[in-house]
Amino acid sequence: MAGEGIVLNLLEKTSFLIVILILMSKIKILKNILKSEQNNKRNLIIISGVFSFLAIVGTYLGIDVDGSMANVRNIAIVSGGMLFGPIVGVTAGIIAGVHRFLIDINGITAIPCFLTSVLAGVLSGYLCNRVDSDKKWVVGIICGMFVESMSMEIILILSRPYDIAVSIVRHIYIPMMIGQVGIGFLISILQSLRREKEEIAAQQAKLSLDIANKTLPYFRNMNKNSLNKVCEIIKNDIDADAVSITDRKVVLSYVGIGEDYFKNNNKTLSNITKECIIKGEIIYIKEEQEEYLVDKKTPLKTAMIIPLKENDETVGTLKIYYSKQREITESRQALAIGLSQMISTLMEISKVEQMKEAANKAEIKALQTQIN
Repeated sequence: MAGEGIVLNLLEKTSFLIVILILMSKIKILKNILKSEQNNKRNLIIISGVFSFLAIVGTYLGIDVDGSMANVRNIAIVSGGMLFGPIVGVTAGIIAGVHRFLIDINGITAIPCFLTSVLAGVLSGYLCNRVDSDKKWVVGIICGMFVESMSMEIILILSRPYDIAVSIVRHIYIPMMIGQVGIGFLISILQSLRREKEEIAAQQAKLSLDIANKTLPYFRNMNKNSLNKVCEIIKNDIDADAVSITDRKVVLSYVGIGEDYFKNNNKTLSNITKECIIKGEIIYIKEEQEEYLVDKKTPLKTAMIIPLKENDETVGTLKIYYSKQREITESRQALAIGLSQMISTLMEISKVEQMKEAANKAEIKALQTQIN
């Protein structure tokens, strides 16, 4: 196959590898791990498995050239190492390298391919924390090109017959070098997932701040009407279908779908709300659960019950309802938690202000008594 044909073929294989990665990133657990800036041992094992798999796929996508394979294996190894560090890079390099060696033990480039796979993992892992995030795609391409250059050198040194080794290098060197641009694509795609998470976090922070500014005046004098206004603001700003605030005994405020149910003095807490208060943990409700959401006649499908805490003690709950099944996304969960923390803080501040006001009134009354 001519050099131009090999280049096009490698770019096609790289595109296929990118498609696999994109499809895998749609899996919820993988998406969360790939988005994360820091990962525990379990996550690193999973990521190592992902990039080892991609590297092995890269081997099987190889093109036979004089008994050797022009492939995209190192693209996956370098990408994993550059983004997730030496554990992922070295693990993927060793696993993919051993696999490459075992499928063609007597092949003319079996040993060079094994050595350069490990080198790709070690070098990219070393560079991971030494390169700025926005430069990783460029450095990754350079790293891949360096590894391929070393691969050609090792082929010329170790592979025999020498004339075949020279022929292999002559045919695949330039195509393999050009093919390393795939590293830039892979790294950019994975970094875009992280940027998406950061952008969502920034939007949530802004939304929480906006809600805090809007609701602050209503916490200065807490009563049924002011809490209704707080629930209404939260409902409208986060596009929920209903919002409720409770204390440890009764529903203090409820706004949205099912509102009439509570206007008829149905203010008793549900068992699942009591469970949230006792455990102090967030509870998610789905339609198929036996515990009712509000009233069986309402069209609400899912809900979150988030504990409101004061000095680490649960003093009530914030309940957010949606009318669509599985409407509660990860970003909405994070936003709801932020809102519950904000409400807890504002309620605590409100109590302190009320205590100060009561103390001031008592002081004034005492002074008036003394004057009289």
